[in-house]
Amino acid sequence: MTLRNFLLASSLVLVALPAASDQALDPANFTSAVTNPWLPLTPGTVMNYSGNLEGSPAGLTVTVTDKTRKIAGVECLVVEELVSQGGRPTDRTIAYYAQDRAGNVWYFGEDVQELAKNGDVAKVEGWKTGIDGAIPSLVMEAIPVQGHTLVNTYTNDHAEVVSLSKPVKTPAGTYPDALQTKEWTPDEPNVMANKYYVQGIGMVREVVVQGDPEEYVLTDVLK
Repeated sequence: MTLRNFLLASSLVLVALPAASDQALDPANFTSAVTNPWLPLTPGTVMNYSGNLEGSPAGLTVTVTDKTRKIAGVECLVVEELVSQGGRPTDRTIAYYAQDRAGNVWYFGEDVQELAKNGDVAKVEGWKTGIDGAIPSLVMEAIPVQGHTLVNTYTNDHAEVVSLSKPVKTPAGTYPDALQTKEWTPDEPNVMANKYYVQGIGMVREVVVQGDPEEYVLTDVLK
């Protein structure tokens, strides 16, 4: 299970944010070119993370592919996330992103593959916009605002912008002004995670601060 599933409930003040319904899911309002400085997804980029999962060494590799896929008529960029534990790949998430005209980044769904020891896909879960009432989830504002909370109405995941100037240190570098979010879901009230994003790079660290221990820190970026 990746960090996207480690979330915690808290009292929130929800603010007015762009809604998928406002976009009317018109493909003309979206592009698969994701250039938001806080979450740039340039095809060919590979981001490697090291960390721990459930007490053992773990790794995360995020590959921004040059592939696209139409989800609810919108051309989405395909990003693959591979989790390894004890040197063996255990989970692969195929994620679908698109950016609107204002520069906000939306998540249109995912296919989560549980991998067997031989590398075969043992189980697949996930969701996609347009199926069972699912709509896109806003995952990064064009101009993030401290205190804004982004909600995935289908999965009930919440992410609040905690800071726009949080220092964070990783093997890949030291960054004085990271964007910090905290993530949770009311469905798991004893779990919370923090993520840190740096302009021009994207996510550099994610860590479970309440719940079963899990952490990933950026080690290098290949382009």
